[in-house]
Amino acid sequence: MSKYPRLKQVRGWYHLRVKVPKDLRGVIGKTEIWRKLGTADLPEAKELVRIESVRVDAEFADARRKIREAAEAQPSEMDIRRMVVLWFHHADQRAAVPALAVHGVRALEDALDGLGADEAALRRQDEGVMVATQVAADAILAGHGWPATQHQVKGIKTGAAVVDVDKATDWYRSLCSHVLRAMIEVTRRSRGRLGGQPLGQAFDPAFVGVGAGGAEPEPTPQRGISLEGLIEEYMAAPNRRHLGGKTVGGYKVIFRALRELLGPGKPVREIDRDDCRRVRDVVMNLPLNATKRFPGLTMDEAAGLAKEEGLRTITPGSANGYLNNLSSLFNWAVAEEYMDKNPATRLGVSLPARGKRDRKRPFDADQLRKIFDAPLYRGCVDDGAGYAVPGPKVIRRGRFWVPLLSLFTGMRLNECCQLAVDDVATKDGVDVILVRANGDGKRVKSEAGERLIPVHPELKRLGFLGHVEAMRAAGEARLFPDLPMGAKGYFSDPFQKWFSRFLRKAGAKAPRTSFHSFRHCFRDALREADVPRDAVLALGGWAGNGGTEEIYGGGLKASTLAREVARVRYPGLDLGHLRA
Repeated sequence: MSKYPRLKQVRGWYHLRVKVPKDLRGVIGKTEIWRKLGTADLPEAKELVRIESVRVDAEFADARRKIREAAEAQPSEMDIRRMVVLWFHHADQRAAVPALAVHGVRALEDALDGLGADEAALRRQDEGVMVATQVAADAILAGHGWPATQHQVKGIKTGAAVVDVDKATDWYRSLCSHVLRAMIEVTRRSRGRLGGQPLGQAFDPAFVGVGAGGAEPEPTPQRGISLEGLIEEYMAAPNRRHLGGKTVGGYKVIFRALRELLGPGKPVREIDRDDCRRVRDVVMNLPLNATKRFPGLTMDEAAGLAKEEGLRTITPGSANGYLNNLSSLFNWAVAEEYMDKNPATRLGVSLPARGKRDRKRPFDADQLRKIFDAPLYRGCVDDGAGYAVPGPKVIRRGRFWVPLLSLFTGMRLNECCQLAVDDVATKDGVDVILVRANGDGKRVKSEAGERLIPVHPELKRLGFLGHVEAMRAAGEARLFPDLPMGAKGYFSDPFQKWFSRFLRKAGAKAPRTSFHSFRHCFRDALREADVPRDAVLALGGWAGNGGTEEIYGGGLKASTLAREVARVRYPGLDLGHLRA
């Protein structure tokens, strides 16, 4: 097959195999391209490999075009400032820039002075400083889409990603200037932290001055930032780096509305109450699933179409969720001194009164009996596709334990599904479940959601602690490793879909009930047991009214909560057949 160098045979089947040219690997993201041709017949494979080769060559040509376009592109001064600000906040959190440790602030300041001169002056600066600055600048550009290669200066390979741009251009020198200012500011803030000094205003490279001999900069004038710059800084803040997919999706809606209605370049200080009302009026009139149903329309156009055609719009609760995100954005802008006040406060949509017919309901006694008498709990073929088919097995994995956990702890579905083995611990001699967000996709709904819940005596009788020990002995990190995470980053999404089918097959399906009804059952059981309000809030992770009495003290002891949890009962529900 010498005439067909891209044709390879693996286990009888033919494939196309192409090495990606080195200069294109940063764009394509691979060193080789393998494609199965779907045939074991050589003549057919020869024809198919010719066709696929044409496609691959077209991809290579497109990649080279992108590289050329990127090399010719010139970011605006606002783009440069925005990119450096985002990089700075990441560097500032680490409080370390490699060039600082080697060359010091004075060398950086001297180099910064040189950047204002001509190319010859630039070359006269400390070469190490300029290399470090260019490495940082190139990493910033690569992180924003410029094709990356490997940076090498006079035989010194840095290993850092760089871009193929003309480094003698004014805009690239401006980028390096801003990067140097960011490096200097990192050092000043680090020194300030060590001396106990406040950090002051948020960093903006356009307003950081450098005096002779490393003197402190002049007072920072009132800073301006564009709407797009504010959005990017807000989402890059450390406390938002690990937001879940659903939360990020909610922000995307309101950010899109702001960009479309106000323009990404609008100065933040010019956004007023009327602008926010305009955004609110469009958001509250959006049709359901607007992005999927009307991908070619702006949000304003989609809202207008919904009004003309009488389409169903999003609920007031959903609209308020988006508007709360809007208010949070501007609250952050005020805290960072980008705005003097929040123009989106109290902008929410009035919610209709919710009657009893609209509220979610707990499971009644008959539903609970049907749930825990289903084949999954009495004996089934397996806990996969055969969970509803009577059989000899009671398999105690995620699908078995999660409903029981929620019934006797009041935990939300995702809180149950995401539990780690280490989340079951002993505190003050009490076996407890720790509901917490500590990475690996774990999250809680609110600050109040971080809590501990003593293990109910009935869960112990059913063998829950034995399951925990079995998972620990097996070296498992998660308590229910058989439960997958959904596409949006929540373990609850796949389980919720399965549980809806489970209810129907168990004959326990009823209006206004779902998995969340277990949480309602738990709340009612606490009421029936006359559990004190403080314990109810602590066990369920419910936020109080924020009164003064909630500020003082360190919370209830685990032993106190264990006493209250033990009072939870479900009359008429017999789980004797499940006891270990």
